[in-house]
Amino acid sequence: EIIIKDDIFVDDYAHHPSQMRVIIEEYRNKYPSKRIIAIFKPDRYSRILYFHKQINKSLSTADEAFVLPFPKMMKNDTNELFDESIIGISVLDNALLLEKLKDYSNCVFLFLSSKDLSEIRNQLMSFKFDID
Repeated sequence: EIIIKDDIFVDDYAHHPSQMRVIIEEYRNKYPSKRIIAIFKPDRYSRILYFHKQINKSLSTADEAFVLPFPKMMKNDTNELFDESIIGISVLDNALLLEKLKDYSNCVFLFLSSKDLSEIRNQLMSFKFDID
């Protein structure tokens, strides 16, 4: 947890739907007066294809949820053609996400992925609070 003013930033390894649900519930219970904002970055096409409905259900327990795009160089390990929109949650690239979240306050920002999201987390903190 990184706490800045009335916001909390959490980078968690949660990439399975049940892990996402648990971490969202944990922070909702820990900070009941704060909005829970979940930001998920897909890690494998096959996992998203298999779990997209459950991921949607888990992310929908947050007050708001966003999905970041698959990395451009990530190879699709399935025989299906689809993208991260299959999850059914708003997909925003880093720049749009930062712009959308910059004025949010009194929130817990949960960065959920098996990928390292510290860069986007740090960008959001810098963007919101003019931190270097």
